[in-house]
Amino acid sequence: MSQEGLASEWTKVLGHVVVGKTTQPSDVVDFQATRRADGVQLSWDPVSELDVVGYEIRDGESWDVGTVVTTRHRGTSLFVALADAEDHRFHIRAVDELGLRSVSAVSVIASVIPPADVTGFDAVPQGEHVRFSWTSLPIAGVEYEIRAGESWGQGRFVGRSAGDHLVALWPVQMPADETFWCKAVSAAGLYSHNAAFATTRLAPLSGRNVIVLSDRKALGWPGVSHELEVVTDGLLALARSGGVNAPKGAHYFKADLAKTFRARNWLASGIVAIPADPPAWSDATFVWDAVQAKAPWLPVGDADGAELRTVIALEQPPANDLVEGFTLDEQTGGINGTAASKTLGLGYGDARFAKGLEVRDTTQVAWPLSVPAEFSATFDLRFDELLEEPQIYVVWSGGSGALSLGYDPNVGIYYLEDHLGNRVGLTLTRIAGDIVTFGVSQSATERSLHAASLKTGDVVSANQPLAPIGVFDQLRLYPQRRWHE
Repeated sequence: MSQEGLASEWTKVLGHVVVGKTTQPSDVVDFQATRRADGVQLSWDPVSELDVVGYEIRDGESWDVGTVVTTRHRGTSLFVALADAEDHRFHIRAVDELGLRSVSAVSVIASVIPPADVTGFDAVPQGEHVRFSWTSLPIAGVEYEIRAGESWGQGRFVGRSAGDHLVALWPVQMPADETFWCKAVSAAGLYSHNAAFATTRLAPLSGRNVIVLSDRKALGWPGVSHELEVVTDGLLALARSGGVNAPKGAHYFKADLAKTFRARNWLASGIVAIPADPPAWSDATFVWDAVQAKAPWLPVGDADGAELRTVIALEQPPANDLVEGFTLDEQTGGINGTAASKTLGLGYGDARFAKGLEVRDTTQVAWPLSVPAEFSATFDLRFDELLEEPQIYVVWSGGSGALSLGYDPNVGIYYLEDHLGNRVGLTLTRIAGDIVTFGVSQSATERSLHAASLKTGDVVSANQPLAPIGVFDQLRLYPQRRWHE
């Protein structure tokens, strides 16, 4: 085309190639992660190719096995929320119009950080309550935990709130200065480094307290203990097995007030630590099995990490539709008065909150019980040993058939099975010493089995479209070859 607008003759072009159209985009550079309490902020430099339409990011050990976080993200920054404190490996590749990705994935490892320290914390008495307030942090998923005591580590739990204030019931026995502590807790379970505190003067309301004194140590720690053992000087400590302490433990006992009161309930309690000075390595001049060698690795009385919570259970009358209930707390009688028709080989041990019936090879317990065709039942089982053999825990039987709850080691499932072989099964991690809550229900059209682990917190369920078997007339805690007597 000339300046005067005159065009030359047309020339045919047989083919052409657009350079770069079939070429993979360049690798991403300067891929970085900024840690936050609620996740990580990812950022990177843009890839300069014109046909790049976005970036794909994955989370996992490698690109191939990673979970896709986003694909074709158009920006050069992305926030990824995290609800755990584990290390996460993020991978990124550029993506072009044809869906081609960068040759190599660029990676970065990051994890969340503890939330910032709480500021503006204050505690103000309000009659029998205390109102706590603080300046909330500008991040999602954060809660605020309040404790009371001489320090955060030895303070007793008061409450948690996801907002910027908390009102807690706090009756007082005598005038005193009380110190309260506050830390932020992220969704990943990380606490802020330093606790904010506030000290306030509390005054009692007269004539309203019932005080029961109980020296549990002097009594030998009666009650139920989980993952705890009595050590030097009769103190209670985390149980030790295979050279490793249990991560946590719990001790339950009944607080008997000796008489009945009609009043607002409140339990005041606290932790007292008695420091000790055990021998160090430089003092270890005695033989391996000497008495002096039987010393704890941690100083006796170290209460850091211990937490004391009080629980009040309401004693309510049985529900109108309750067929029967059994506490099995060193006796076999039912709440509604049903007496056992068979009791052989009885023994009792620690259950969840009180004593429970130990079921062994020689144990046989049965009750004459009229259970309707449609029913539901819940109960706790503690597994002291993980036996790799077929087990039956509970049997409902009647003139129309039987229903059994058991464990099948061949397939590793807990099951609910009737006399015709119809089975509802589920899988739950088995842990020695765990307490599992089982739930059984039978409706007009469905049979269900539920299980919840106390140690792991896992809850699993299974169901099948099975009709009711019929009315049952016996409940027993031992298996029989015949499904009906």
